[in-house]
Amino acid sequence: MTTKAILGLDAAQAGVAFHLQDLGGRLLARGPAAKTTAGWTALQQTLATHGLQPADCLVAIEATGDHHLPWCEAFTQAGATVLALNPLVAKRTTPVRNAIRDHKADPIDAEGLAQTAAREGAALARFTYRSTPALFRLRKLLAAQAAVRAVLTDLKKHTGALQELCFPELDRTGLSTLRQCRLLQKAPTPAQIAGLSAAELAALAGDKHPAVLAAASASFAPAALAAACAPALQAMLGIVEQLASALRTLEREVTRHAPAAVPAERLALAHSLPGFGAKTTPVVLACVPAELWTRDQGRKQKVARVQALFGIDPRLRESGRWKGKVKISKRGIRPARTALYQIAFCSILHDPEMRAYYQRLTKVEKKPHKVALFDLARKHLRRLVAVLESGQAYQPRFLPAAA
Repeated sequence: MTTKAILGLDAAQAGVAFHLQDLGGRLLARGPAAKTTAGWTALQQTLATHGLQPADCLVAIEATGDHHLPWCEAFTQAGATVLALNPLVAKRTTPVRNAIRDHKADPIDAEGLAQTAAREGAALARFTYRSTPALFRLRKLLAAQAAVRAVLTDLKKHTGALQELCFPELDRTGLSTLRQCRLLQKAPTPAQIAGLSAAELAALAGDKHPAVLAAASASFAPAALAAACAPALQAMLGIVEQLASALRTLEREVTRHAPAAVPAERLALAHSLPGFGAKTTPVVLACVPAELWTRDQGRKQKVARVQALFGIDPRLRESGRWKGKVKISKRGIRPARTALYQIAFCSILHDPEMRAYYQRLTKVEKKPHKVALFDLARKHLRRLVAVLESGQAYQPRFLPAAA
């Protein structure tokens, strides 16, 4: 369908501000539309008054959280081409008449989006929205997994502080973390632990029960404060256990749904790379756009695009004689960047080639640990693109004798 008009949309929680213009830049309509079925119908009626259907429009909308998704889906299903623009692109789309004053308002942002789509045209094709429910489901599962893991980490720190106050000697008894939790849920203070029967203590602490009993009997914990903290400690231990169970459930769901979102052959190829494990591989592949493999680009260009997408590309800052420090941009997809960092860290332990590369970076070139790890992450990304493009599993190289 030939584009007859350009529609800029600035999405928010309640709805969108729209700016409709023809291909010559003449304003046709502007206003708000609620994020409801009635709002969608009203917007279609506005288009119809100018002899337009949604399929006649090139739609430009800023990808802000999830607010833009209902509009992207609606216009895509109606046959329109939708550009879901990265916020960093949309940020630089202020209309010329607003460039100096720099007002921030939804109608002005919608106008800027429409003007950017009209001006840039084909250069924005990479932002074309495509409905991929299976991939969307996997990404949401990964986001939920990251959120639960972050909360769980914070709660474990808080629980550890409570345990240190209630029974500081427990960690030094050699009791496993799981047995510590079960013991403290039953008897959260040294006095209560010392009051357990021998059979109960043996069931909870196993062969470490003599050490636990001795530590409880001689504990330095203030009895009154330990008793005061006990309810909070027991409640936190219960919450931590529930969240740990929820995290395991999410991990199983990610494993179950990953093959539907990412082709099985790509998963197998990625798993052939050292360091790409069951948890990190779906995260990385879910964040690599599928259209990357259909572009007529060289491998280096594709690697550079993915590096920028993940936010591990070097960011240069200099002006005149001033030269800033080169750092990674951190402007991309954070979960993918974290997964690559974990892959790089694991590869130091399990991949002789990467371990030798890391040692050369840190010992010969004197690079800091984190800088070297992100160098490894970029190397892993080059490996990943290579195996996915070639369709051949990774074959490790033999290290030279000097290594």
